[in-house]
Amino acid sequence: MPRLKLDAIDLRNGQIRISDHLAGHHGNFRLMPINLSLNNLSTLEENGRYTLHAEMEGGGRFDWQGSMRLQPLQSSGEASMQGLPLASAWDYVRPHFAAAKPDGELSVNARYQFDMSGASPDLTISSLSASLKGLKLRAPAGDGMLDLPELRVDGGALDLSRSLLTVAKVELNHGKLAASRDAAGQLDWLRALPPTKPEAKPAQPAKPSPWIVKIDNLRFNDWHAAWRDQTFVRPMQLETAVPLLQGKLSIDPDHGLKLDEAGLTLADLKLAAAGGMPWLTLDKAELARR
Repeated sequence: MPRLKLDAIDLRNGQIRISDHLAGHHGNFRLMPINLSLNNLSTLEENGRYTLHAEMEGGGRFDWQGSMRLQPLQSSGEASMQGLPLASAWDYVRPHFAAAKPDGELSVNARYQFDMSGASPDLTISSLSASLKGLKLRAPAGDGMLDLPELRVDGGALDLSRSLLTVAKVELNHGKLAASRDAAGQLDWLRALPPTKPEAKPAQPAKPSPWIVKIDNLRFNDWHAAWRDQTFVRPMQLETAVPLLQGKLSIDPDHGLKLDEAGLTLADLKLAAAGGMPWLTLDKAELARR
């Protein structure tokens, strides 16, 4: 790489316009204002300190500050995305999950280190935290809906070279979940998934993912769940409060998905035919697995 050295770049109130035609969808995005400050950008063996601030027209703010070296490519610093509306990125999700654009805003903060000096890229992320507020998502058919006022992720870390993701705590608070099955036996949420393509020949068994995922504390606090099944002569309805569902979740190539130290509390459970009196009620139940 030829030698390059820039003492300073200072950009204020810039704009970027993007037109995206992914999968037949036409989307226009605008980042504004963009404030960029670079000092001592060089291909020499020295680091420069940089800052970047950008805001999206539809909402959301991105901030980054850190150091960077171009030869070899190395960077470390802190990055945050605040108040990103889920709807603004939903056209990228829709080909894989065909539901209407949801409400909700996502915020993420993390520290990182990136290094391209070795044979393969090395990326580590630490102090990862995230929050999702005001999520409202509807199934493409039926009564299915998900309302989640708050999701919080704390104490996250990622190591790319070790294929390892660890999270200290994930909390999902005050949620409501409803699902239904129609008279033909079709689940409403499954209608959002793309149709399965027929295999020309039997597929070879896929190798398990090398990734290891560990969530030390997974908690669902103060939830309400509802199920409606129309395959019966009189549609069946099940409703229950879920004051608490918790456990330790792990995924690895050897053991697959595991849930340890699980605990579940149910309250005010009612099972009835549509429009009729409940024929099963349960004030409270607690289940635990160690």
